[in-house]
Amino acid sequence: MKKQFILIHIFSFLFLSSCCSWNESSKKSYLTECEESKFDKEFCECSLEKLITNFECYDDAIKQEEKFAEIFIECN
Repeated sequence: MKKQFILIHIFSFLFLSSCCSWNESSKKSYLTECEESKFDKEFCECSLEKLITNFECYDDAIKQEEKFAEIFIECN
C-alpha cells in the first residue's frame, strides 16, 4: 500500500512537470523526487531509463498505464 502511495506521488510529480520531453531538468527532478520517496537510487535510475526508452514523454506513458506499471515492476 505504501509503495502504491509513493508511485501515485511520482505519477503526480511527473504529470505536473511534463511538457512531452525528457530534458536534463525533468530527468534530475524525477530522480530527486524518486529518491526522496524512499526508493533506492538503483530503482530510480532503472525506472527513469526505462521510461525514457519506452516513452517520448510522460504524457505518452500515461496513455499506456499498464506498461508504465510493468516498468516499475521490472526495476523492483
